[in-house]
Amino acid sequence: MGGKPEKNKILGTAMTLITASGDIHDDIIDRSTHKFSRKTLLGKYGKDIALLAGDALLIQGVTLLNHCDDLSIEQRKTVGDLVAQSMFEMIKAESIETCLWKKQEITAKEYFNVISLKGSVAELHCRIGGIVGHLMRRLLMI
Repeated sequence: MGGKPEKNKILGTAMTLITASGDIHDDIIDRSTHKFSRKTLLGKYGKDIALLAGDALLIQGVTLLNHCDDLSIEQRKTVGDLVAQSMFEMIKAESIETCLWKKQEITAKEYFNVISLKGSVAELHCRIGGIVGHLMRRLLMI
């Protein structure tokens, strides 16, 4: 869009922290102690520390969202609402996945539903990019 990346540093940092939080919580639910041949936070420090770290990253990320001065109040509200919606979809995905572990057979539709819900984080980044891109486009036209 021709904008200035440094103007989105706070927003980018907030989104990175929120995404990392979701990844840590997912590792706890899935009991993933390793990823790509490396220990996860859960694998290094255990469940309690991983949970607290995930919570702290989520709180810090949401707090930073409120300090994105380059976004209008309406845009901040929209971004906040999108983050909340995405987090609830992740929680739903994890809840469904946990229930599916107990089943002997899982249908493709059930599994696809979990994958679709987990994809909400990637979708969140795209939507926020669109909001910021629209803002940058408007600024460039002035």
